[in-house]
Amino acid sequence: MPDGHASSVSAIYVASPEGDTGKSTIALGILHRLTATVVRVGVFRPITRLGEDRDYILELLLAHTTAGLAYEQCVGVSYQQLHEDPDVAIADIVDRFHAMAEHCDAVLVVGSDYTNVASPSELSVNARIAVNLGAPVVLAVRAKGRTPGEVVQVVELCLAELAAQHAYTAAIVANRCEPSQLKAVAAALEKVTPQTYVLPAEPLLVAPSVADLQQAVDGALIKGDEALLGREVMSVLVAGMTAEHVLERLTDAMAVITPGDAPTSCWPWSAPMPPKAFRRCRPSSSTAAWNCTRRSRRWCPALACGYRSSRPHWVPLRRRAPSRQRAAV
Repeated sequence: MPDGHASSVSAIYVASPEGDTGKSTIALGILHRLTATVVRVGVFRPITRLGEDRDYILELLLAHTTAGLAYEQCVGVSYQQLHEDPDVAIADIVDRFHAMAEHCDAVLVVGSDYTNVASPSELSVNARIAVNLGAPVVLAVRAKGRTPGEVVQVVELCLAELAAQHAYTAAIVANRCEPSQLKAVAAALEKVTPQTYVLPAEPLLVAPSVADLQQAVDGALIKGDEALLGREVMSVLVAGMTAEHVLERLTDAMAVITPGDAPTSCWPWSAPMPPKAFRRCRPSSSTAAWNCTRRSRRWCPALACGYRSSRPHWVPLRRRAPSRQRAAV
Protein backbone atom coordinates (compact mmCIF):
# COMPACT_ATOMS: atom_id res chain seq x y z
CA MET A 1 0.00 0.00 0.00
CA PRO A 2 1.30 3.49 -0.72
CA ASP A 3 2.09 5.78 2.16
CA GLY A 4 0.17 8.95 2.96
CA HIS A 5 2.45 11.26 0.99
CA ALA A 6 2.33 9.21 -2.21
CA SER A 7 -1.45 8.94 -2.07
CA SER A 8 -1.80 12.72 -1.67
CA VAL A 9 0.43 13.67 -4.59
CA SER A 10 -1.33 15.66 -7.29
CA ALA A 11 -1.29 13.94 -10.68
CA ILE A 12 -2.53 14.79 -14.17
CA TYR A 13 -2.96 12.18 -16.88
CA VAL A 14 -2.61 13.35 -20.50
CA ALA A 15 -4.35 10.92 -22.87
CA SER A 16 -5.51 10.89 -26.47
CA PRO A 17 -7.82 8.70 -28.57
CA GLU A 18 -5.35 8.46 -31.48
CA GLY A 19 -1.84 9.26 -32.61
CA ASP A 20 -0.61 12.51 -34.14
CA THR A 21 -2.41 14.73 -31.63
CA GLY A 22 0.61 16.65 -30.35
CA LYS A 23 0.12 15.16 -26.89
CA SER A 24 3.78 15.59 -25.94
CA THR A 25 3.60 19.32 -26.75
CA ILE A 26 0.56 19.69 -24.50
CA ALA A 27 2.36 17.70 -21.80
CA LEU A 28 5.36 20.01 -22.03
CA GLY A 29 3.15 23.07 -21.57
CA ILE A 30 1.43 21.54 -18.52
CA LEU A 31 4.83 20.58 -17.13
CA HIS A 32 6.08 24.15 -17.33
CA ARG A 33 2.97 25.32 -15.50
CA LEU A 34 3.43 22.74 -12.75
CA THR A 35 7.09 23.62 -12.22
CA ALA A 36 6.03 27.23 -11.65
CA THR A 37 3.48 26.12 -9.05
CA VAL A 38 5.12 23.44 -6.88
CA VAL A 39 8.71 22.57 -5.99
CA ARG A 40 9.14 18.93 -7.04
CA VAL A 41 7.54 17.91 -10.32
CA GLY A 42 8.03 14.51 -11.91
CA VAL A 43 6.97 12.77 -15.13
CA PHE A 44 5.72 9.20 -15.42
CA ARG A 45 5.19 7.04 -18.52
CA PRO A 46 2.94 4.07 -17.67
CA ILE A 47 3.52 2.33 -21.02
CA THR A 48 6.82 2.53 -22.88
CA ARG A 49 7.46 1.88 -26.55
CA LEU A 50 8.23 -1.69 -27.49
CA GLY A 51 11.62 -2.35 -29.07
CA GLU A 52 13.20 0.96 -28.03
CA ASP A 53 15.97 1.28 -25.49
CA ARG A 54 14.72 4.62 -24.19
CA ASP A 55 11.55 6.64 -24.69
CA TYR A 56 12.58 9.92 -26.34
CA ILE A 57 9.40 11.71 -25.18
CA LEU A 58 10.14 10.81 -21.57
CA GLU A 59 13.75 11.96 -21.96
CA LEU A 60 12.53 15.27 -23.38
CA LEU A 61 10.14 15.85 -20.50
CA LEU A 62 12.60 14.72 -17.83
CA ALA A 63 14.93 17.54 -18.87
CA HIS A 64 12.24 20.00 -17.66
CA THR A 65 11.31 18.31 -14.37
CA THR A 66 12.47 19.42 -10.91
CA ALA A 67 12.17 16.18 -8.90
CA GLY A 68 15.58 14.92 -10.02
CA LEU A 69 14.45 11.35 -10.73
CA ALA A 70 16.29 8.93 -13.01
CA TYR A 71 14.77 7.63 -16.22
CA GLU A 72 14.35 4.12 -14.82
CA GLN A 73 12.22 5.44 -11.95
CA CYS A 74 9.73 7.08 -14.30
CA VAL A 75 8.63 4.19 -16.52
CA GLY A 76 5.94 1.59 -15.98
CA VAL A 77 5.67 -1.45 -18.26
CA SER A 78 6.19 -2.21 -21.94
CA TYR A 79 3.48 -2.90 -24.48
CA GLN A 80 4.53 -6.54 -24.49
CA GLN A 81 3.91 -6.86 -20.77
CA LEU A 82 0.52 -5.21 -21.18
CA HIS A 83 -0.32 -7.66 -23.97
CA GLU A 84 0.56 -10.71 -21.93
CA ASP A 85 -1.42 -9.88 -18.80
CA PRO A 86 -3.20 -6.50 -18.57
CA ASP A 87 -4.22 -6.92 -14.92
CA VAL A 88 -0.71 -7.71 -13.72
CA ALA A 89 0.74 -4.95 -15.90
CA ILE A 90 -1.62 -2.32 -14.47
CA ALA A 91 -0.78 -3.47 -10.94
CA ASP A 92 2.92 -3.01 -11.74
CA ILE A 93 2.21 0.43 -13.18
CA VAL A 94 0.44 1.49 -9.98
CA ASP A 95 3.31 0.22 -7.79
CA ARG A 96 5.97 1.97 -9.86
CA PHE A 97 3.95 5.17 -9.94
CA HIS A 98 3.59 5.35 -6.18
CA ALA A 99 7.27 4.55 -5.72
CA MET A 100 8.31 7.56 -7.79
CA ALA A 101 5.49 9.78 -6.48
CA GLU A 102 7.03 9.62 -2.99
CA HIS A 103 9.70 12.01 -4.27
CA CYS A 104 7.31 14.46 -5.95
CA ASP A 105 4.78 17.12 -5.10
CA ALA A 106 3.08 16.74 -8.49
CA VAL A 107 3.34 14.17 -11.27
CA LEU A 108 2.52 14.51 -14.93
CA VAL A 109 1.49 11.16 -16.43
CA VAL A 110 1.77 10.89 -20.23
CA GLY A 111 -0.32 8.16 -21.82
CA SER A 112 0.52 5.77 -24.65
CA ASP A 113 1.36 6.84 -28.20
CA TYR A 114 -0.64 4.36 -30.29
CA THR A 115 2.55 2.87 -31.70
CA ASN A 116 1.48 -0.61 -30.62
CA VAL A 117 -2.21 -1.06 -29.84
CA ALA A 118 -2.68 -3.07 -26.67
CA SER A 119 -6.45 -3.62 -26.91
CA PRO A 120 -9.37 -2.85 -29.22
CA SER A 121 -9.55 0.54 -27.52
CA GLU A 122 -6.28 1.96 -26.26
CA LEU A 123 -8.06 4.97 -24.78
CA SER A 124 -9.93 2.57 -22.48
CA VAL A 125 -6.62 1.17 -21.24
CA ASN A 126 -5.33 4.68 -20.53
CA ALA A 127 -8.59 5.55 -18.76
CA ARG A 128 -8.31 2.45 -16.61
CA ILE A 129 -4.74 3.33 -15.66
CA ALA A 130 -5.75 6.91 -14.84
CA VAL A 131 -8.49 5.65 -12.50
CA ASN A 132 -6.06 3.36 -10.69
CA LEU A 133 -3.58 6.21 -10.28
CA GLY A 134 -6.27 8.58 -9.05
CA ALA A 135 -5.40 11.12 -11.76
CA PRO A 136 -7.85 13.33 -13.69
CA VAL A 137 -7.54 13.15 -17.47
CA VAL A 138 -6.62 15.93 -19.87
CA LEU A 139 -7.94 14.70 -23.21
CA ALA A 140 -5.99 15.71 -26.33
CA VAL A 141 -7.72 15.38 -29.71
CA ARG A 142 -6.54 16.25 -33.20
CA ALA A 143 -8.42 19.08 -34.94
CA LYS A 144 -6.30 19.11 -38.09
CA GLY A 145 -8.18 17.88 -41.15
CA ARG A 146 -11.54 17.90 -39.36
CA THR A 147 -14.53 20.18 -39.41
CA PRO A 148 -15.74 21.70 -36.11
CA GLY A 149 -18.61 19.21 -36.08
CA GLU A 150 -16.25 16.27 -36.54
CA VAL A 151 -14.05 17.51 -33.68
CA VAL A 152 -17.10 17.64 -31.39
CA GLN A 153 -18.13 14.16 -32.45
CA VAL A 154 -14.68 12.74 -31.60
CA VAL A 155 -14.73 14.50 -28.23
CA GLU A 156 -18.17 13.14 -27.35
CA LEU A 157 -17.15 9.59 -28.23
CA CYS A 158 -14.02 9.89 -26.08
CA LEU A 159 -15.92 11.32 -23.13
CA ALA A 160 -18.33 8.39 -23.26
CA GLU A 161 -15.47 5.92 -23.30
CA LEU A 162 -13.69 7.63 -20.41
CA ALA A 163 -16.91 7.71 -18.40
CA ALA A 164 -17.43 4.00 -19.01
CA GLN A 165 -14.10 3.38 -17.24
CA HIS A 166 -15.10 5.82 -14.42
CA ALA A 167 -12.31 8.24 -15.35
CA TYR A 168 -12.72 11.93 -14.57
CA THR A 169 -12.05 14.29 -17.50
CA ALA A 170 -10.72 17.62 -16.26
CA ALA A 171 -10.14 19.37 -19.60
CA ILE A 172 -10.16 18.88 -23.36
CA VAL A 173 -7.54 20.27 -25.74
CA ALA A 174 -8.25 20.38 -29.48
CA ASN A 175 -4.73 20.59 -30.86
CA ARG A 176 -3.24 21.31 -34.28
CA CYS A 177 -6.23 23.29 -35.41
CA GLU A 178 -6.03 25.27 -38.65
CA PRO A 179 -5.70 28.99 -37.73
CA SER A 180 -8.74 29.84 -39.87
CA GLN A 181 -10.83 27.31 -37.90
CA LEU A 182 -9.86 28.36 -34.37
CA LYS A 183 -12.97 30.41 -33.59
CA ALA A 184 -15.33 27.92 -35.22
CA VAL A 185 -13.89 24.95 -33.32
CA ALA A 186 -13.91 26.87 -30.04
CA ALA A 187 -17.55 27.83 -30.57
CA ALA A 188 -18.52 24.25 -31.40
CA LEU A 189 -16.86 22.94 -28.24
CA GLU A 190 -18.71 25.36 -25.97
CA LYS A 191 -21.51 22.84 -25.47
CA VAL A 192 -19.08 20.24 -24.10
CA THR A 193 -19.14 20.03 -20.30
CA PRO A 194 -15.40 19.98 -19.33
CA GLN A 195 -13.22 23.03 -19.88
CA THR A 196 -12.07 23.13 -23.51
CA TYR A 197 -9.04 24.70 -25.19
CA VAL A 198 -8.16 25.07 -28.87
CA LEU A 199 -4.53 25.31 -29.99
CA PRO A 200 -3.40 26.26 -33.52
CA ALA A 201 -1.19 24.10 -35.71
CA GLU A 202 2.47 25.15 -35.56
CA PRO A 203 4.53 23.70 -38.45
CA LEU A 204 7.81 24.20 -36.58
CA LEU A 205 6.75 21.76 -33.86
CA VAL A 206 6.31 18.89 -36.30
CA ALA A 207 9.11 19.76 -38.72
CA PRO A 208 11.90 17.16 -39.01
CA SER A 209 15.48 18.13 -38.28
CA VAL A 210 18.36 17.84 -40.72
CA ALA A 211 19.54 14.86 -38.68
CA ASP A 212 16.14 13.20 -39.17
CA LEU A 213 16.48 13.55 -42.94
CA GLN A 214 20.04 12.27 -42.78
CA GLN A 215 18.92 9.19 -40.87
CA ALA A 216 15.97 8.58 -43.21
CA VAL A 217 18.23 8.37 -46.28
CA ASP A 218 21.13 6.71 -44.43
CA GLY A 219 23.28 9.71 -45.28
CA ALA A 220 26.63 10.93 -44.01
CA LEU A 221 27.90 14.41 -43.17
CA ILE A 222 30.52 15.34 -45.76
CA LYS A 223 31.21 18.94 -44.79
CA GLY A 224 29.85 21.51 -42.37
CA ASP A 225 29.09 22.10 -38.70
CA GLU A 226 27.61 19.00 -37.07
CA ALA A 227 25.74 21.17 -34.58
CA LEU A 228 23.54 22.48 -37.41
CA LEU A 229 22.06 19.01 -37.93
CA GLY A 230 19.60 19.90 -35.19
CA ARG A 231 17.99 22.67 -37.24
CA GLU A 232 14.41 22.14 -38.40
CA VAL A 233 13.59 21.65 -42.08
CA MET A 234 10.48 23.58 -43.07
CA SER A 235 10.48 22.78 -46.80
CA VAL A 236 12.33 20.81 -49.46
CA LEU A 237 13.62 21.90 -52.87
CA VAL A 238 14.62 19.39 -55.55
CA ALA A 239 17.39 21.23 -57.40
CA GLY A 240 17.13 19.69 -60.83
CA MET A 241 17.74 23.04 -62.50
CA THR A 242 20.85 25.15 -62.98
CA ALA A 243 22.29 27.12 -60.09
CA GLU A 244 20.85 30.55 -60.86
CA HIS A 245 17.31 29.13 -60.85
CA VAL A 246 18.01 27.34 -57.57
CA LEU A 247 19.08 30.61 -55.95
CA GLU A 248 15.84 32.27 -57.02
CA ARG A 249 13.80 29.64 -55.17
CA LEU A 250 15.75 29.30 -51.92
CA THR A 251 13.94 30.14 -48.69
CA ASP A 252 14.92 29.98 -45.04
CA ALA A 253 15.08 26.52 -43.39
CA MET A 254 14.90 24.74 -46.74
CA ALA A 255 16.58 21.41 -47.49
CA VAL A 256 18.00 21.13 -51.02
CA ILE A 257 18.17 17.79 -52.82
CA THR A 258 20.58 17.89 -55.75
CA PRO A 259 22.06 15.21 -58.03
CA GLY A 260 25.72 14.50 -57.46
CA ASP A 261 26.50 14.47 -61.18
CA ALA A 262 25.15 17.96 -61.90
CA PRO A 263 27.87 20.52 -61.07
CA THR A 264 25.73 23.45 -62.16
CA SER A 265 23.37 22.63 -59.29
CA CYS A 266 26.01 21.68 -56.75
CA TRP A 267 28.40 24.60 -56.98
CA PRO A 268 26.61 27.11 -54.68
CA TRP A 269 26.76 24.66 -51.77
CA SER A 270 30.43 23.74 -52.19
CA ALA A 271 31.77 27.19 -52.98
CA PRO A 272 33.64 28.83 -50.07
CA MET A 273 32.14 32.26 -50.70
CA PRO A 274 29.15 33.47 -48.62
CA PRO A 275 25.86 34.48 -50.34
CA LYS A 276 26.79 38.18 -50.23
CA ALA A 277 29.68 37.41 -52.57
CA PHE A 278 27.24 37.02 -55.46
CA ARG A 279 26.45 39.87 -57.80
CA ARG A 280 23.79 40.36 -60.42
CA CYS A 281 24.78 40.14 -64.05
CA ARG A 282 24.32 43.36 -66.00
CA PRO A 283 22.41 43.48 -69.28
CA SER A 284 24.36 43.35 -72.50
CA SER A 285 24.35 46.53 -74.56
CA SER A 286 24.00 44.65 -77.84
CA THR A 287 21.13 42.33 -76.90
CA ALA A 288 18.24 42.17 -74.49
CA ALA A 289 19.73 39.12 -72.81
CA TRP A 290 21.74 38.99 -69.60
CA ASN A 291 25.29 37.81 -70.15
CA CYS A 292 27.64 36.32 -67.55
CA THR A 293 31.14 37.82 -67.47
CA ARG A 294 34.43 36.01 -67.25
CA ARG A 295 34.43 36.76 -63.54
CA SER A 296 32.35 33.66 -62.89
CA ARG A 297 34.82 31.32 -64.61
CA ARG A 298 36.53 30.46 -61.33
CA TRP A 299 33.28 29.25 -59.84
CA CYS A 300 31.06 27.90 -62.56
CA PRO A 301 32.59 27.30 -65.98
CA ALA A 302 29.19 26.38 -67.39
CA LEU A 303 27.96 29.92 -66.72
CA ALA A 304 31.13 31.54 -68.00
CA CYS A 305 30.87 29.86 -71.41
CA GLY A 306 28.54 32.46 -72.88
CA TYR A 307 25.48 31.66 -70.73
CA ARG A 308 22.56 33.79 -71.83
CA SER A 309 19.22 34.23 -70.13
CA SER A 310 16.16 36.40 -70.71
CA ARG A 311 15.94 37.11 -66.99
CA PRO A 312 18.39 38.46 -64.38
CA HIS A 313 20.52 35.91 -62.59
CA TRP A 314 23.36 35.83 -60.10
CA VAL A 315 26.99 34.78 -60.35
CA PRO A 316 29.71 34.64 -57.66
CA LEU A 317 32.45 37.23 -57.42
CA ARG A 318 36.12 36.56 -56.91
CA ARG A 319 37.51 37.33 -53.49
CA ARG A 320 40.31 39.31 -55.12
CA ALA A 321 39.73 40.40 -58.70
CA PRO A 322 42.34 42.21 -60.83
CA SER A 323 41.74 45.93 -60.94
CA ARG A 324 41.23 45.81 -64.70
CA GLN A 325 38.31 43.37 -64.32
CA ARG A 326 36.95 45.23 -61.34
CA ALA A 327 36.82 48.44 -63.32
CA ALA A 328 35.02 46.71 -66.17
CA VAL A 329 32.17 45.69 -63.91
